[in-house]
Amino acid sequence: MRSFIVLALSCCFLFACTKKEGTAENTPMTQPKFPEAIEQVDKALERDLTDTDFQKGKNLHGIVLKSLVTGKTLNFADYKGKKIIVDFWSSWCIPCIEMFPDIEKIKKEYEDGKGTVKVLSISVDPMPGKVLEIAKEKGITFEVIQAPESLQNAGILLPFTAFADENGVIKETTNGKHSYAEIKKFAGLN
Repeated sequence: MRSFIVLALSCCFLFACTKKEGTAENTPMTQPKFPEAIEQVDKALERDLTDTDFQKGKNLHGIVLKSLVTGKTLNFADYKGKKIIVDFWSSWCIPCIEMFPDIEKIKKEYEDGKGTVKVLSISVDPMPGKVLEIAKEKGITFEVIQAPESLQNAGILLPFTAFADENGVIKETTNGKHSYAEIKKFAGLN
């Protein structure tokens, strides 16, 4: 009886594994084609960023990063038509953290209110848990992004802020702590 069961199972296995010509199961699978935009986002996410990507005259619209808070992919090109303020900071940079209330005020007035600005905050801190803790403690509502390792190691002098026009071109960069009025001036929000 045992031999019969083994023989029956072997036959079932052989029939299941044999090639069936012209059947759908035998048709080779191909990868679905992704839209070009998705491929561009994937390439942008893989790209190493450095401090040179945030110099005067550079265009931010080719940059794609992920929000540390929401996990959403942030394609800077989606902000075309809005001025972009990119604030770089770290948990150990006290002047950076002291700027948060003024940056938050800009965000509420010009991003939430008038819809003419996008405020992005990039932490070069290697400890995302600490970054989230500070963001929560300070009540930050602007986007917080974890810098890729290539940008963390770029040696950016903090606080550093880049101000881009409606086409994504960086028009101004600054180092140091700035007031609400100064941030408005650098961003051209008078």
